[in-house]
Amino acid sequence: MTLEIYKPTLADLRDEAPLTRAEQALLDGCKTGDVVVLGEVPPQEATDGNAIRAGLIRYLMLGGCEEARPHPKGVQVAGAFVVEQLDFLACKSPLPIIIKNSQFLETPLFRDSETGVFDLRGSIVPGLQAVRMRVFGSLLLAQGFVAKGI
Repeated sequence: MTLEIYKPTLADLRDEAPLTRAEQALLDGCKTGDVVVLGEVPPQEATDGNAIRAGLIRYLMLGGCEEARPHPKGVQVAGAFVVEQLDFLACKSPLPIIIKNSQFLETPLFRDSETGVFDLRGSIVPGLQAVRMRVFGSLLLAQGFVAKGI
């Protein structure tokens, strides 16, 4: 018996709402492995130039698709405003997730997850749920990282 797990497509994400300029920049950066720099400091509000849906980040961390396959360097962005909740609960990815100098609207969920690198340096989160999270590379929560709660 094969277990089929639901995984949205890039078309599903686009159907929810058109991609922002920031989301398109992230897709382009994931192809090359470049860090997508949207700003140098955590933004105070979401704009077309910095707003990235958490679902897109999750989608890329789980391998994306032919149209949007992430580079082995993973998701790398700075100066983003992450809208929605980044729900990586019980997910596994060997890829690095690097979201520096960014603002999260909701508490990221990484409970029981696995990642290659976890880097939120300089980012602001309402809280961080990461019980039993396994990181196989660097864990970086410094350089102005702020978690306002649990």
